[in-house]
Amino acid sequence: MKRLGWLLLLVASVLAPRVASAQSAGSIELVAQSAWTDDGGIFDLQVRVAGAESGSTVVMRVHEPLNERLQVRAGVTGRPVLLETEPLLLDELQESSNEVLSLEIALVGPRTPEPEPLDPTEPELPILRIDGNPAVYPIVIELRDNAGELTDSVRTHLIELPRGLSQAPMQVVLVLPVEMPVTLQPDGSRTIDAATLEPLVTTLDLLDLHPNAAVTLDITPENLLALAESNDSEVTGLFDRLRDHVSADELFARSFVDVDAQAWVDSRLEVELSELVDAGEQVRAQFAVALTSPTIMFPQPTTDTSGIDWMIDYGTQGLVIHDEYLVPFDRGVFAGQPNGQFLVTAESGATLPALATNRSYDRYFVAEEPPAEAANRLLAELAIEAIEEPNQRRAIVLAPDDIASPAFLNVLLSGIDRLPLLRTATPAEALTLADFTPSGGVGTIGSPLRRNLAPQTTTPLGSYRTEYFQAVEAISSWNAVLIADAATMDPLTELLFVSASRQLDASQQLSYIEQIYSIIDEQKGSAVISPASDTITLTGRETKLPLVIENTMSVPLSVVLLLDSEKLAFPEGNEIPIVLFPGTNRIELPIEALASGDSPINVQIFSPDRVVRLGSTELVVRTFAFSGIGFVIGGAAIGVILIWWWRHRRDERPVH
Repeated sequence: MKRLGWLLLLVASVLAPRVASAQSAGSIELVAQSAWTDDGGIFDLQVRVAGAESGSTVVMRVHEPLNERLQVRAGVTGRPVLLETEPLLLDELQESSNEVLSLEIALVGPRTPEPEPLDPTEPELPILRIDGNPAVYPIVIELRDNAGELTDSVRTHLIELPRGLSQAPMQVVLVLPVEMPVTLQPDGSRTIDAATLEPLVTTLDLLDLHPNAAVTLDITPENLLALAESNDSEVTGLFDRLRDHVSADELFARSFVDVDAQAWVDSRLEVELSELVDAGEQVRAQFAVALTSPTIMFPQPTTDTSGIDWMIDYGTQGLVIHDEYLVPFDRGVFAGQPNGQFLVTAESGATLPALATNRSYDRYFVAEEPPAEAANRLLAELAIEAIEEPNQRRAIVLAPDDIASPAFLNVLLSGIDRLPLLRTATPAEALTLADFTPSGGVGTIGSPLRRNLAPQTTTPLGSYRTEYFQAVEAISSWNAVLIADAATMDPLTELLFVSASRQLDASQQLSYIEQIYSIIDEQKGSAVISPASDTITLTGRETKLPLVIENTMSVPLSVVLLLDSEKLAFPEGNEIPIVLFPGTNRIELPIEALASGDSPINVQIFSPDRVVRLGSTELVVRTFAFSGIGFVIGGAAIGVILIWWWRHRRDERPVH
């Protein structure tokens, strides 16, 4: 007999058995099952039975196929039974054991002969007769005590698919939240501890088990940068693992930290918001050789049509948006949530293609039932969605706010990987592969569906807007001095960007801004050692003034020397741009003496924009410079003195 699509849903050792109630005589729990079975195949599932008393039995019932996915949640009450197996006596199991029991069903279709037992001594397999079409059958496995009373039960589903199914798979976009606090502190240190990393480690462990699955992570670039730049080899090792599993397409284009983008647009900070997203894109680029992937964004609840305009201007090519952030669709046209693309219209009238998350599936991610059961019910719903419209190329976005069990995700990804009806996809792939939903409803021909936003009210930036602007100007002036690596975000800008995080309250945001000013004041106060005040004696009318300036920083500094003197002229101008390299810099400034004697000169060292003064000094230049007339008069005076001296010496000679 042929077995198809066996799915090991979870290793038995990692599934904790359910605790039976005081009134029950044991418990039963789903451990693993076939992902799907075809005509002529065998459906196999495993259950764990614990605490069953002597004489207990297990019975399996298969009910008629489901017509729509919501019937998965409704249960099987009132649904006809197609097959009920003979009770299986559990006396061979120890009463308090966690033994795993395997149950099988043979599927026989119109063109399939009934299976023959491989071992005549073994009981014949129960047979489920099928029509050979795709179908999802609800199954109930019951544990009954020795009196035949029900003590516990498990509900799962058998997914039947025909051999050689040619239907295009439905795209499943799985967005996992990786929630970590801001790591950069105002003093420049980073806080990354075990608790901070736990969500990421859990996600990486999952990706290790499913290296080929497309899983999109909702994580801030600030967190990613902290991992990449950590001095802890274990932390950077996590970043390397992440980069091995995640592509640029599996990260949304987003701001460096979590901000209310609409509040920034409303405050006319579109340029500054773009800079925040640019910083995030620099980090995302580390997950690709070249960042050529489409720019897909995940709008926030406050996003309105002006925010969509900003996204379009930035270069956004598609959206994934929570369904509750949109005006509800017409229930008279769509029986359920349409799972194709639609258009979101901006204030300007421009549009962006979008996919909506299907929040009705979120319940499974935090279900209290065992992971294998919750995951298989979700897989059954997804399979029904795919079966309902086989000719439509569709995409379902699963983006839960919380995930209770990594074991659940393991089962879910294993099932999607093995079900031909489903395929994990990145948001960009799903937007490319999914058809547009017609506005007239599924199955009609017409223009694409347009959905309107239902934005929540933003919280105004208030005084933070002014604080941010002032900090930007201070950083800009100081960064004009520092000649640093343009590929690396400078620490001041990173502090500024982190201050914008919605994870911080107003006082915390201000602490980052104040730290920026403190760093600038400290650096500019000691960056340059100006020339000592002194008197410099020079000869000649045109000469060069020697200056010695010390750069105490580890990077070159771009500065401007401002020169001022009443008795000296400066042939190259009184504003001299220069670069001060780390260490001692000897500079010679061309000067021209306008008169002899002492000439005070004031030397000030400024940033290129003349905003930040780094130092100043006052020198006295003593020159012996002569004009042409002064030289003639001086020469004549010397000649008269020489003639007088010669005559005087002659008159004093003795007469012989």
